[in-house]
Amino acid sequence: IQNKNWQFEFGLREVRLTLLLGFALTMPLVIYLGNTEYGYTKTIYTFVYISFLTLFWLVELFLNEEKTASFTQLSLPAGLLLISGLLSLINATSKGVVLQSLALLVYFYLIYFLIVNTIRTKKEIIYFLVALTTSGFGATLYGTLQYLGVLRGAHGFAARPGSIISVMGNQNYLGGFVSYLFIPIVALVLLVDSKVLKSYLIVCLGLFFLLLFPIGA
Repeated sequence: IQNKNWQFEFGLREVRLTLLLGFALTMPLVIYLGNTEYGYTKTIYTFVYISFLTLFWLVELFLNEEKTASFTQLSLPAGLLLISGLLSLINATSKGVVLQSLALLVYFYLIYFLIVNTIRTKKEIIYFLVALTTSGFGATLYGTLQYLGVLRGAHGFAARPGSIISVMGNQNYLGGFVSYLFIPIVALVLLVDSKVLKSYLIVCLGLFFLLLFPIGA
């Protein structure tokens, strides 16, 4: 019976891990062309997805006899930042904007909290980083095609740097996202044994580096 319970619980964690990997892969690529601010679409997607994933984990904890959750040292400064945000409501010119920002802060922490309590092994870390890299590759490829005038960008089909918006709505957001991925991907290239994966990561790095020049990052 214990073995069956363990297998069931392990199966739920695998589902949670798959959903988390799916979020890392899809969220940066989510786009609705009818929305003038792509960030709104990503925010709504994040709220819905992470809410579902959090509820899924709570159900999993309820079914699991050992109800444990890991709080790292980053939880304390995150809590203090939330308190300072609440205090800013006192003299806020727009309380709605403050509450919206606080909601985003809470969900950023929820994403972090889910990652901490879901990923356990080196292999799972690699899966997560490869999912992010693949998402970045898709966003960068989209931006490159806009830069070349193949796909419609901020200035129609004009082949120039100003056309680069990709799925981010702003070329600086794309440049920032790609820049943040650089060090983790370089680390992966050095750590992974698979030649196929190494080659894929190097191609991604090359494309990222290529697009950062016209962006001016």
